[in-house]
Amino acid sequence: MSVVDITFPGNISQVDSAAALRAVPSNSIYDTAIYLVVDLGFFGFDAGSTADDNGVSVLRPNDLTPLQAGRWLISGGSVFDTGLRADLASTDLGKGIDLIGRARKRLSTDQIYYVRTDGSDSNIGTTNTSGGAFLTIQKAIDTVYNTLDFNGHVVTIQVADGTYTAPLSIHGLATGATANQPFRLLGNEATPASVVISVTGSNALTMENGAYLLIAGVTMQTTIDGAGWSVASNSMLEHRNCRFGNVATDVIISQHHASVRALGPTTIAGNAVTFLHATKRSIIDFASQTLTYVSNPTFSTYLFGLNDASVNLDSATIVGTATGRILVHDGAILNISSLTGNPLGGTAYEVEDGGYIANPDLMTARTLYVNPAGNDANDGFANTATRAFATIQAAINTLAKMPYDPKGFAAGAGWVIKLADGTYGETVKLYNVPYFDVTLRGNTVTPGNVIISGTSDGITSIGTRTNWNLDSFRINAAAGLGLRVEQNSAVSFQNIVWGVCTSGHIQTLSGGVVNVTGSYAIAAAAPFHIIARLDSVIDIPAVTVTITGTPAFSGAFALVQQASAVRINGATFTGAATGTRYSIATNGVIDTNGGGASYLPGGSAGATATGGQYA
Repeated sequence: MSVVDITFPGNISQVDSAAALRAVPSNSIYDTAIYLVVDLGFFGFDAGSTADDNGVSVLRPNDLTPLQAGRWLISGGSVFDTGLRADLASTDLGKGIDLIGRARKRLSTDQIYYVRTDGSDSNIGTTNTSGGAFLTIQKAIDTVYNTLDFNGHVVTIQVADGTYTAPLSIHGLATGATANQPFRLLGNEATPASVVISVTGSNALTMENGAYLLIAGVTMQTTIDGAGWSVASNSMLEHRNCRFGNVATDVIISQHHASVRALGPTTIAGNAVTFLHATKRSIIDFASQTLTYVSNPTFSTYLFGLNDASVNLDSATIVGTATGRILVHDGAILNISSLTGNPLGGTAYEVEDGGYIANPDLMTARTLYVNPAGNDANDGFANTATRAFATIQAAINTLAKMPYDPKGFAAGAGWVIKLADGTYGETVKLYNVPYFDVTLRGNTVTPGNVIISGTSDGITSIGTRTNWNLDSFRINAAAGLGLRVEQNSAVSFQNIVWGVCTSGHIQTLSGGVVNVTGSYAIAAAAPFHIIARLDSVIDIPAVTVTITGTPAFSGAFALVQQASAVRINGATFTGAATGTRYSIATNGVIDTNGGGASYLPGGSAGATATGGQYA
């Protein structure tokens, strides 16, 4: 409501309370006198009518009971009928009175209102006693918005320990709220769990239309329906030392150009549909603050859901883990620069329709860690149980779904997935990673300490455009191939130990390419060491292949068919093997650069057929 200036006939006096006004002797009240009662408003009297007590048209000095605080009493023939006029450009005499006659107290110092579970909304709220404090927080908010002109000062609502069940609603910016953090709602900052706002069927806090609030030291929770904090329409909520229990929908939703900013730690101790929900060019900001998950809370839709908005975790610290999806889409930005802790929530980021994840630190480090003692709900940014992934596949999935700006990297830059010593009982599927080559690296000194033991194949790359490099680990395959490379994929390896693989160590198919880039070892038998079919290629240059245990190749050391090529140029084989040296058919080629018929490991001569060639 608009504020206007009012000029009055007669006299204006100020008293501090309704009780003080009651104490004014009737014979001292001037005709057409006006009294300003602090925190209540302006009241007028007709001294000649004080004997009347109809409670509406006039007011006796000793009877304020029927009065609506902050409202004018206007009746025919009463004081306000003579000489009262609104003057929009007049003096400061009546400043703070709005068009419907509600008076505002212009603050000359900061103001505190108190709310207690043993208070009463009939109190005036300015003393921290059961007889002075309000009962509900909303009563305090309404008093602030309806009766005060902040005049550049700070107004605080101090909430005592206890549980409050009424929803809170703030609309618009309070009159005269121009100070830094002008409106504050404070609970117990040392123990936020002691002040609980628990609402059924509604948002615990709703802010709209440019409202501002600093909230601290409270726990928010909802049941049946409703968000913890709903901040919209250019409003701004700042918070510190707050805690959330179970929430029926979104813990925090910021939308329509709104802003939610953490100034201190936040604790999430309950489940919800979504934790952070930012839409329509709004912001949720936890930069440089600590976010703690208690007992792995679960978010059934999203941990973070961003749609044309921003969530800023720059230099934040995340303690504990949570479960839920992270979706960044429609031009939204998630900033995880210099983040300490795990933002993931058990699944990889999902980025679509122009969404972007900003992480300059990862652009520098470009390493993810996998450790059998880790957890796939971790983020993979350090080789510790609380940060590393437990499975290789989790690290690959993270890279495959996380887009980065290629302009942020030097030419030739790539990623490393570092494997700690141990056994990984999984079939590893290599996927596309935008813009970069990726190295899967184990123990470069003792590669046998890191074992990929596939339940079917060991490692597969099918239709993958990323160049994957395998380095320094052992590969076993319980029911398949050690390495399967198909459909124009390209994989290189060095320092690999080939273990027991029931179908063969290495296979290329349908345009697949395998390049050997360093020495390696064969430590167990297989039907075939290398298989090349359907226009595929295997290239083994001048490296050393160390064979231990005299493995037997029941099919052949090398099987090449269907216009595929195996080039073995200058490699040195140490140790012995048994079985057929090679089998070449249907225009397949093995080129040993003149190595001779007995060059490849085995105990019996190789064979060619149907256009197969050995050179």
